[in-house]
Amino acid sequence: KLIYATTAIVLRRLHAEPDLHSIGCLILDEVHEGDVHTDFLLLLLRDALAKGKLKMKIVLMSATLKAEDFCAYLQKVNKTPLKPVYIEGRMFPVDEYYLEDAVEWVSFATDTMKGSKGKSKGKGDLARIEEKKEQALQKLRTSPATKGRDFGYLAIDALAMWEPRQAALELIEELIHYFHKEEPKGDGAILVFLPGWGDIAKLYLTLYQS
Repeated sequence: KLIYATTAIVLRRLHAEPDLHSIGCLILDEVHEGDVHTDFLLLLLRDALAKGKLKMKIVLMSATLKAEDFCAYLQKVNKTPLKPVYIEGRMFPVDEYYLEDAVEWVSFATDTMKGSKGKSKGKGDLARIEEKKEQALQKLRTSPATKGRDFGYLAIDALAMWEPRQAALELIEELIHYFHKEEPKGDGAILVFLPGWGDIAKLYLTLYQS
């Protein structure tokens, strides 16, 4: 049986089943990302291997990791020598675009441009928003990726109001429609990375109903 699970779920499984006797092979993908769950899981697995609790095979995978570092980390608790396996892949051209580009492609307006649905903003709030806009403009003017380029008020407003920990689902929805209609690339798929199942479900439902 093949089980797909997040590292957090594997950690809970390890807590309930310390020797993971029901698992024959554990594959951890994208281990180079170094998030808290992955690092903690590697620590627990290494400790369990040192105590001889684990009898399963462990495979660490990533397209960018420095394999020798992970081998050295686990070699001290492994009875047999560890040797990385390299699989050649194909390289494809990649064009880089940023939030300000996406906003201008679809003429996306943030809530401040659409008008607030709640209370009217006071002078203090408006002053803070204008200050954020000025900071966003300075970043656009000084950043190596955007220096010398001209951006409209939509891009400046979007950067000023951007929330790093909040997925901009409305913008993502408009981008998907834009790529599908205006920038068709054959029969390929559009891959979207989202932080959690809640955002995935919301976006799926929105796209399904659109």
